[in-house]
Amino acid sequence: MARPHSTPSSQVALFATTVPRAVGLEAIPEADLMEADKTAPPSTFFECTLQAYNAAAAAIKDGYKLLEVEFPPLPAAEMASQASSANSIGSANINLANEMAQYFVREGKQVVILVPDKDELDLIEEGLGTLSPSPNVTIRAVRARNSESADTMGELILGIFSRAAKGKVLPWYNADVYISVISSGQELPDLEALHQADPTKPLIFFNLNLETHRGDLGLPAFPSKDLHYRFLSNIKPVYLLRTRQYAQTLSRPPFILNYQGALFRTYPGGYQCMLDTGSGRYRRVETSRERPALSGFKDIITQALDVEDNDTLASLRRGAFSKTWWEKEEGWAKESSDNWRT
Repeated sequence: MARPHSTPSSQVALFATTVPRAVGLEAIPEADLMEADKTAPPSTFFECTLQAYNAAAAAIKDGYKLLEVEFPPLPAAEMASQASSANSIGSANINLANEMAQYFVREGKQVVILVPDKDELDLIEEGLGTLSPSPNVTIRAVRARNSESADTMGELILGIFSRAAKGKVLPWYNADVYISVISSGQELPDLEALHQADPTKPLIFFNLNLETHRGDLGLPAFPSKDLHYRFLSNIKPVYLLRTRQYAQTLSRPPFILNYQGALFRTYPGGYQCMLDTGSGRYRRVETSRERPALSGFKDIITQALDVEDNDTLASLRRGAFSKTWWEKEEGWAKESSDNWRT
């Protein structure tokens, strides 16, 4: 990992720049929208971390323990650049998690920022020069080293060729809030084990890209799909800002139509489907209480386009409306909770 830096990122600009119904989604009538449903997307990372904290704090007050926070950790131009590595994104996430943690500290809480293992922890300590980046904020590993956590020599030997080689999952009982960063799909079961060991503490999944990790479940070397049904389905998306870019062919100039939308949610508000109108501005197209499917979101944004090419637009609107395996209703009975989609 590239060395985390302490340069404040909060003032960096985040963005570089009633329609027909989508299948299976119930829009909230404009007259029934509450104030949180009308929250505008942030324009800086300072606004982003503040909105994320307010959403998480409201959800914690309502009794939720597993929370998802997801937004671009770098400006749009940097996220799109091939020069932006996983290391730079990881470093940005650690800095942003620390900024968000400051708001919990002001409540008198102790915050533990979690990284997957001790090897990652050593790299972060080398970069920051400390594992306590702010008062009452500590960076810790979900797993201690095997040599530190093995109870017997047998456990140490047996763990060498297994996941257990990285040690046991150990809770930090002095923590009031956990914020997990940079964990991969293979490491999500460790967070499940942590929650089972310390279930009363809020655990925030901070920019872990759970949407992508769900898609990997069931593949070789990844956890089974059951991880979603038994654990990931319990995670409440309290703050989401996911941008998506699309391109379509037109029958007249400019021939290629590029457009972008954003799915934005700040708890307790609904899921806002927003169309990029240029210069980093977004127009709210629709709001729903239930999280739209990936293809459903595209359908909503497409229907909101002001396109005079009627044949092309009609073709776009007739596109197949498909869902990923975890979005399909036939799997909902297997879920331990509907938190992930409400």
